[in-house]
Amino acid sequence: MSVLWRAAVGEFEDSTKGNVSVLGSLSIIGLLLAAGSAIDFANVVDTNTALSSAVDAAALQASATGFSDTGTLDDRATASLDYNYNEARYGELINRDLSVSGDTLTLTATARYRTAFLRVVGIDHVDVPVTAEVMKGGVNIELALVLDTTSSMSNSDMASLKTAAKTLAE
Repeated sequence: MSVLWRAAVGEFEDSTKGNVSVLGSLSIIGLLLAAGSAIDFANVVDTNTALSSAVDAAALQASATGFSDTGTLDDRATASLDYNYNEARYGELINRDLSVSGDTLTLTATARYRTAFLRVVGIDHVDVPVTAEVMKGGVNIELALVLDTTSSMSNSDMASLKTAAKTLAE
């Protein structure tokens, strides 16, 4: 039996057939994991972008209301965040926090993205925190007007244009 065993093992050790298949099979695992982690990373970046836009909009909307009550500001920010952020697509919001310090309103939110491919290596989710900070203010805006002063404007059109521009500026 030992003679047969040595012959089989010796033949296996000297064989060079199929080595590429074995190495290719082993390297495919690493390549698939790398591709999957790139897809998960792209989705995390997409989640960060969507959450940043939603948090910025919510903070701006809350600060523009003119309310000073933190509860009312929080309600406005939460409503805006819920409207602008799609939890079904990007991941659930696990944290929202609004704070007011003087004229500065700070809104922080964290989304939890559930990974698709990185679960294989034990990473089930990635938390994506975003913060927006705005100055509470009134309704002051900067406005630029482009007025047509070419010959295509008749005298009555020009007078109407001037009146409309003055009314808007007031």
